[in-house]
Amino acid sequence: DRLAKRAQQGKPTESQVVVIFTDGEENASRRFNRSEVFELIEDRKSKGWVFVFLGANLEAFGEGEMVGVAAKNLRMFDASDAGMKDALLFTSKAVTGYRKKSLYERLASTEDFFADFDALDENRDDDTTP
Repeated sequence: DRLAKRAQQGKPTESQVVVIFTDGEENASRRFNRSEVFELIEDRKSKGWVFVFLGANLEAFGEGEMVGVAAKNLRMFDASDAGMKDALLFTSKAVTGYRKKSLYERLASTEDFFADFDALDENRDDDTTP
């Protein structure tokens, strides 16, 4: 509704970033099945939306890809207080960096959301990034 109202008012389209954050426990929806979620995500991706998936287990990559999240937009994190804090902080920094990009740069990074931060992360000594 917000996007439709902005369009009616002649305002520019806003970038949409959806972060799916799961601890790997029961994720079954009572409203949508997996294929419906996949279709919803694909529809929004075709409109320029970005989807990021953070999961607390080894299945995070498979689960994220099964609903249509790009492989380079998936991250695993440690299912601990510190791991969750680090994952949220890392994602917050990535979203802030994304918002600072030009529209062209944002569109170019929709399937590789963490690219700028992965390069920075290679220079880190500690292992706190998801």
